Amino acid sequence: MMAWIIESEMRGFVVGQRVEFSRRGRESGIVRRKRSQRGTIKAVKSFGITVLLDGYKQPKSFHHSFFNPVSGPKLF
Repeated sequence: MMAWIIESEMRGFVVGQRVEFSRRGRESGIVRRKRSQRGTIKAVKSFGITVLLDGYKQPKSFHHSFFNPVSGPKLF
């Protein structure tokens, strides 16, 4: 439940960072393709991040708790 009060900047997300879906993101059913488990951050907002998933042409906005950095601590 703490994910809904933590902001994206507090988790250290920055534009250009590589991210992957967290366990919460995979369980939510958002992931449609098996190969698009990772992506690159294009924008950071207060509670959301805009991610260009691998294999897609357009970025999409998600809540930050659906992602973890590829290298670094895994929070969710």
